[in-house]
Amino acid sequence: MIKIALCDDNAEDLSVVKQFLLEYKQTSSCTFEIYEFSHPDELLTATESCHFSLYLLDIIMPMVNGIQVARELRWNDKYSPVVFITSEKSFALDAFDVNAVNYLLKPLDRDRFFSVMDGIL
Repeated sequence: MIKIALCDDNAEDLSVVKQFLLEYKQTSSCTFEIYEFSHPDELLTATESCHFSLYLLDIIMPMVNGIQVARELRWNDKYSPVVFITSEKSFALDAFDVNAVNYLLKPLDRDRFFSVMDGIL
C-alpha cells in the first residue's frame, strides 16, 4: 500500500491538496492512503513508526520550513519522493539539495498536479 504524507500548516491548502489526491485516486489505478499533518513536528514524529512512500510538503511552515523537514526525512529515508507545494518561489534551488522530484507553486494547478503524480506513481 502506498502511503502519502501531506504536510501543510494552512488548513485550506491542506484541504485542496487532499481533494486533488482523492480525485486523482478515482481517475488512476493507484491505491493509496493519505496521512495529513498540519505541523512539521507531527510528520517527523509519525515517521518514527511509519514509512511513507511519498511526501508532499509545504515550505513555509512554523518553526521549521519544508526544506529543513525534508533534510531530516532524508536521514532515514533517502529514496521516497519529495514534492514541494508552496507559494514561495525562492526555495526552488534549495529543493535540489534534498533531491525533491518536483516543486509546485500555489495556487495548485490540478492538471499539473495529476501529471506529477502520474510520473511518481
